[in-house]
Amino acid sequence: MRPIKLTMSAFGPYAKKQEVDFEKLGKSGLYLITGDTGAGKTTIFDAIKYALYGEASGSNRDSSMFRSKYADDDTPTLVELTFANGDKEYTVKRNPEYMKKKTKGDGYTKKAAGAELTLPNGDVETNKKAVDTKLVEILGVTPTQFSQIAMIAQGDFLKLLLAETKDRQVIFRSIFKTDIYKIFQEKVKNDFSEIEKEREKANDYISQYINSAVCSKDSVFSIDLQKAQSGEMLTADVIELIKNIIKDDSESLQISAEKLKAADKKIDAITGIITKAEEQNKNRVMLKNTNEKLQKMLPESEVLKSALEKEKKKEPQTHEFEKNVTIIEQQLKDYDELDLLAKKIKDNTEKYNLSQKSLSNNEKQLIKLGESLGEYKEESASLESSAENRLKFSTKLEKIVVKENEILQLKNDLKELKKLENNYLLAQKEYVLAEERAKSVKEKSDKMRIAFNSEQAGIIAETLTDGEPCPVCGSCTHPHKAVKSENAPTEAEVKKSEKEAKDLQDKANVLSSKCGEKGGVYNNAKKTAESNLKKLIADAELDSAEDKIAKILDEIKQNKTQLKTQITEEDKKLKRKSELIEIIKDTEEKLNSANEQTSKLKAEISAFSTAVDEQEKQKEGLLKKLTFDSKKSATAEILKFKNTIRTNKEQAEKAEKAYKDCEKAINDYKAQIAQLNEILKNAENVDIEDKKSEKSILVNEKNQLAEKNNIISQRIIANKSALEKLNAKSEELAQLDINWREMKSLSDTVNGTLSGKQRMTLETYIQTAFFDKIISRANVHLMRMSGGNYDLKRKEVVDNLKGKSGLDLNVIDHYNGTERSVKSLSGGESFIASLSLALGLSDEIQASAGGIRMETMFVDEGFGSLSEETLRQAMQALSSLSENNRLVGIISHVAELRTEIDKQIVVTKENSGGSKVELRLN
Repeated sequence: MRPIKLTMSAFGPYAKKQEVDFEKLGKSGLYLITGDTGAGKTTIFDAIKYALYGEASGSNRDSSMFRSKYADDDTPTLVELTFANGDKEYTVKRNPEYMKKKTKGDGYTKKAAGAELTLPNGDVETNKKAVDTKLVEILGVTPTQFSQIAMIAQGDFLKLLLAETKDRQVIFRSIFKTDIYKIFQEKVKNDFSEIEKEREKANDYISQYINSAVCSKDSVFSIDLQKAQSGEMLTADVIELIKNIIKDDSESLQISAEKLKAADKKIDAITGIITKAEEQNKNRVMLKNTNEKLQKMLPESEVLKSALEKEKKKEPQTHEFEKNVTIIEQQLKDYDELDLLAKKIKDNTEKYNLSQKSLSNNEKQLIKLGESLGEYKEESASLESSAENRLKFSTKLEKIVVKENEILQLKNDLKELKKLENNYLLAQKEYVLAEERAKSVKEKSDKMRIAFNSEQAGIIAETLTDGEPCPVCGSCTHPHKAVKSENAPTEAEVKKSEKEAKDLQDKANVLSSKCGEKGGVYNNAKKTAESNLKKLIADAELDSAEDKIAKILDEIKQNKTQLKTQITEEDKKLKRKSELIEIIKDTEEKLNSANEQTSKLKAEISAFSTAVDEQEKQKEGLLKKLTFDSKKSATAEILKFKNTIRTNKEQAEKAEKAYKDCEKAINDYKAQIAQLNEILKNAENVDIEDKKSEKSILVNEKNQLAEKNNIISQRIIANKSALEKLNAKSEELAQLDINWREMKSLSDTVNGTLSGKQRMTLETYIQTAFFDKIISRANVHLMRMSGGNYDLKRKEVVDNLKGKSGLDLNVIDHYNGTERSVKSLSGGESFIASLSLALGLSDEIQASAGGIRMETMFVDEGFGSLSEETLRQAMQALSSLSENNRLVGIISHVAELRTEIDKQIVVTKENSGGSKVELRLN
């Protein structure tokens, strides 16, 4: 990959648009990126990395923060990079997410991150995800690999050079992504720790289960159980012991259960005797109480019988009242008819009065309608001429409008004629100027041609060489050559001037043609306008036509206004006449309807009067037949009779029920007494308290047996539970022991804790393989930079087996044939060693990425501490890197490099805020 052109806008410290043309730096060699501290030297690499991958170059740089704090609101933030990969050229443009000013209104809105990739065939991809994927595919390296290959941060590699194994392990973990091996080590270690904890927990549970086993103090197994719970017995033997205890307790429980069953039978028998005796005592008490109730109820029966006979004597009165109710109820329909007649008389009387009132109102309306009809017909007659008048005014208005349109068209034609005249005059002016310019240049070119022809001898003389013949005279000697004047034009200048004169004359000719065309259009339009003007305004001329047109249009406007007013008035009259036709028709209909209504009302009044007289006669006849004057009085009398009837019947029923209930109770008591006497006839006398005492003794004996059974049962349950758990946990512990031994061996191996072995973890082992490859590639560069004095070598023999090892680094000094720690190197030597490591890493990553070639590289800082000789060697090494079409950029503020490196990108801070980039090629 080789950058061609980089554009940054409102990016990082660059407030304004900045361009870096890498093409001007060439395709190989060194160039320097220098400038003020904090001005934005490394930001150039950030911009390239962001354009390619959409992310910053360092872990402490966030792409969302790329918006320049110095940029104004109207400057967009973006990076555009044109680069070559192989023989193909690509352009990628990106912008980060940032807040931009709204195009309308106040405030800011979020600008979403975007990406655009232009491919060599011209296709453009704008989907950000697709652009990211395509660029990784094109470049062949990931963002991390790109940073490790293209950016050599020498300071970081100095730390790597001098680090201890444990510190170098952390650095390599980041570079080689060996976290998975570290995670695997921790996972194995944690798994082993978990198995160890489970093993200890299983042993604790086994002890707990053994301690939960129980037996009676007088058991033959008591002493053995104590030994087991003290840890003096193997788990298998403890299991057998608990089985024997359970068997012994089970046999004891069976014997005790039989004794408990016999005790239950004795208790049940004595409980039955006590229950029967208590029941006989209850029957004796009940017999006494029933006799007392019977003797109390016999006199009460006589009283209730007397009261019943008294109520039966009221039955004749009740029958008489029932007959009266029947007679009155039969007359109720006559009262309904009487009420209906009264209502009809009232309704017909009201209708008679309403009809009389309506007849009076109707007669008044007939008079009013007749008067209105005459007035409407008189007004309608006065509007007969309105239609004729409106037609006359409308015809006049149409004629005026036609004339107005013709005048307005004439006015527009005159305005267009003025425009055509101006265009024609302008075209004339352009043509005259072009013709004069063409003549002037033609005169100048003619003079140059004459001058050129005059200087031909001098021009030929300049080409003559002694010993070669003259093209004019053939002489091979040229003692007196013609001399060309200093201001003589060349043939090229003459031809250029002649071409310019011809081009100007061609242009003038074109303008002449256009001027003629516009003149013709103007003259034709003028003739047409003059003709139309004579037709409309006979005495008018073109020069004075505008004023006369304005005066005529004003007169037309006044006439139109007057005619429109007259038409509006006539329209109102026509509308009123149309309304009057409908009004007259409606009034005549109302008059006819009112006459018909009058006749109808008179007939209704006569009918209502006749009906009221007839209904009054019917009412008088009904009143003579009825006992009461109204239905209300008759209904009240019926209610009075019915209340008395109901009271008599209720009291009789109540007295009869009370007497019957009393007789039933007496019979029930007599039957109950007979039954109880039969039950108690053969009853024995039993001492209940004595029997209860006997039962209490038996119950106590039973409870003692039950408690003993419960203790044995609980003991069996506890021991069975302990035995079950002990069996399961013993099997689990056996498997845990196997797993523990296997996992301990694996954990000690991957975590470097094997006894008597070198303490190298799995991750360190993997890292040493990477480290050896990097050292091999780094030594190629170190041999060149150190003049063949040094080689790097990984330290393979450790000082002791307690500390971590595997990544320590030594240096082989070929000058004196010794091997020593890299920490013994001087400052300058450490610089070239660390730079070699960085270059070795870059070479290894390029090789592991499929042999891709990075045609550009950046080296960041680290040159300030070097001696003059070491700096020279480092520059030679970097120069060798830049061979074979590789461009190496050194990011540094060291002054000596500015004199050593000709090609420079200078970054400076501006007083107004932000930075600018300048390319210097000395």
